[in-house]
Amino acid sequence: AGLVAAVGDWAAEPGPLLPLYLRRPDAKTLAERGVAR
Repeated sequence: AGLVAAVGDWAAEPGPLLPLYLRRPDAKTLAERGVAR
């Protein structure tokens, strides 16, 4: 749940974090879920 919450913050600022989560496949999946939410 903590990871999902963190993803929410990333989705709020798709700037410097965009490439960060893109670099990690696991984070990418979580990011997609956060955006879909």
